[in-house]
Amino acid sequence: MAKALKTIGMVVGVVALVAATAGMALPAVAATATTAATAGGIAGVASAATLTAIGTIGSIAAGVIGVATAAFAPKPSFSQEGSPTTFQTNPQSGLPYCIGRTRMSGLRIHADTYDSSYKSEGRDDALSFAVLLSAGGEIEEIESFKADKVPVTFDPSTGMAIGTYSTWMAQRLWLGGQQIGDTAVQLAFGGANVPGWTTAHKISGTTHGLWTLRFDPKGNNFGAGVPEPEWIGKWVKVYDPRKDSTYPGGSGSHRALDESTYEWSNNPALHALTWALGRWQNGKKTLGIGAPPATIRTADFVEAANVADANEWTCGGVEWSTDSKWAILKRMLQAGGAEPTMTGAMIGCRVNTPRISIATVTAGDLRSEE
Repeated sequence: MAKALKTIGMVVGVVALVAATAGMALPAVAATATTAATAGGIAGVASAATLTAIGTIGSIAAGVIGVATAAFAPKPSFSQEGSPTTFQTNPQSGLPYCIGRTRMSGLRIHADTYDSSYKSEGRDDALSFAVLLSAGGEIEEIESFKADKVPVTFDPSTGMAIGTYSTWMAQRLWLGGQQIGDTAVQLAFGGANVPGWTTAHKISGTTHGLWTLRFDPKGNNFGAGVPEPEWIGKWVKVYDPRKDSTYPGGSGSHRALDESTYEWSNNPALHALTWALGRWQNGKKTLGIGAPPATIRTADFVEAANVADANEWTCGGVEWSTDSKWAILKRMLQAGGAEPTMTGAMIGCRVNTPRISIATVTAGDLRSEE
């Protein structure tokens, strides 16, 4: 395989050299497709039939080399810390960053017990958690919640569970916007608020919440201990240049670095572009690369976004701030058939899609041998 690729690569290189040499003697031509048949006699190097054969080999080589590049390119590594499917306390996990539509079980960032008004249950019968779900800005919505795979809904005004867990569970969430004044998440359950959590406990730019359970001495509820929670939602919003009227060809209110204008999407290229720009709160970068817009080849990401939309390629999952920023960018782009590039000290990407030749060479454009 390697020898074949080497041989094909040499042939492609020769064709490129011939084309470049011949091109020096040709006038400018229209930007349309080139055919091998009209290229016969270029600089007197090869016949049309020979170039047709080489062109066919070159086409095959391009496909094979493209496949080989995808197959043998090093894969970005994943962090060993943090888990989107396990409710845990892990100070080494870093910040979770949820993209697209996915599940997240959350990180415990605070926990305490207290006596609820249900005195028959004994002391410290209420157990409360503060849960971190996603950093990186405001999210679209939490679609559903499950406890040990059982769907649970909550009263939006009180936070109390509806149905089976009506006096056994409660929850309130913050969807990641900026918290000002007394907007910290608060939850009253069993006649008391969560101890150790006050109006001063604000975490702007992160999706988080309070979740409280009540001990059942009969074992009818939570007999196996704290149930495994899962929040399923549409997570962080992204910047789309195609919806930005200040970007050439764009139309809309989106503005780079203004997160209040962003919208939810599961387009891999848009998530990669937003990650390259960075996630910002109060003028401070919280996640992402944080490259100035002038150092990003936005047109590359727009092309990749269009290709992803055309092929219905999407992305979703949880990244962690402890991972390499570049590796995260690569993973996002891989979901859209693309890979990052650094050309002229600018961040861009290359998407795997058919390319159209920029010129047509006819017999009339060729220099006579006389």
